[in-house]
Amino acid sequence: MIATDCVPHQVLEYALGATAGTDPASAAACSRPPPPEALASLLSLTVGLTGAVYLLPMASVHGRWLGGGTHEPCTDAEQRSPADLAHATEALHPGLVALFPPLAAAGAPVCARAGVRAMPPRSPEGSIPLAGRAHTSLPNVWFVSGMGARGLLYHALIGEWVAEAAALVDPSRLPPVLRRGEFAAVLAQRLAKLAATRAAEAARPIQRSTESMRDVEAV
Repeated sequence: MIATDCVPHQVLEYALGATAGTDPASAAACSRPPPPEALASLLSLTVGLTGAVYLLPMASVHGRWLGGGTHEPCTDAEQRSPADLAHATEALHPGLVALFPPLAAAGAPVCARAGVRAMPPRSPEGSIPLAGRAHTSLPNVWFVSGMGARGLLYHALIGEWVAEAAALVDPSRLPPVLRRGEFAAVLAQRLAKLAATRAAEAARPIQRSTESMRDVEAV
């Protein structure tokens, strides 16, 4: 299977009518709220925006947004580090306001969240997720991995493709570029089988030689 890289990251949460982050560094990083028309523009945002950073309206809660994300390579032990509001605000807030200026109407972020995302290996087409049929002892098992940060843009589409492929038991329903992990697994299995076969063949002459020696000793 093609390996994915686990990369810690943080996102900021913005909310109207909530107490903003009280950390002085985060408050200092935020600009003065713009005029009311900017607030109207912010509330009218219904789709996600992406660039060097991304901004998402939370569909389940009106008047809240998530913006991210940092990219913080570290050791496995450090992946469990708690969120750092001051660091995340310094790293993300200016870029988020540049991406969508009306966000300044929300004021300072209310909190930061920390997590780990699975980054896929880059292909000639770019950083594209992995999906396909998992070759296990269980029938009709499928996987999706390596969504990275931009998986939020196409996770629903890939989920639809995988569901269709699973229902029809037809991997060809998925674009070949997504099936890199599946092809890697198949190749690894075939190489392991070939290596085992060659090892068995190499052991046969030794076994025959031992049997011949026993025959001679018996005579």
